[in-house]
Amino acid sequence: MDFRTQIMEIQRLNSKFRPEVIELEANHFQRVFATELRANTDLPIKTFISSKTKRESLLMGLVLKYEREQMKMPYADEDSREMTHILENELIMFGMSRTGRLESIGRHDDFVVALALAHWATTEFRERLIDLDELMPGMID
Repeated sequence: MDFRTQIMEIQRLNSKFRPEVIELEANHFQRVFATELRANTDLPIKTFISSKTKRESLLMGLVLKYEREQMKMPYADEDSREMTHILENELIMFGMSRTGRLESIGRHDDFVVALALAHWATTEFRERLIDLDELMPGMID
């Protein structure tokens, strides 16, 4: 997805869900997304800088959810099965390195990192969570 398409997708998702905050990574090139959105919209943009330590902490939280079987993935239709397979393929590429760090040997880990960030948000912003079934009945069915 190119830069402009990503900007438009952030705006579309904001219009649909009206979040109180939109957290964007501000490492390196990603910083330009926040700059663009702040300059041209009134979206509630907040940035964060990720580090190896923070990334590993996020991923370990996700690992614990899976180990405790507290994470359920959608599998009802072809699209959700396809996304779940992509995620599972990325997940199986993670393991502990000889130095004791959680690392991926795969080329891609975007889905895993996105899920780890979403999981973190559910704990960090727990009091602000909304039930989409109540807000948009039938959307998920």
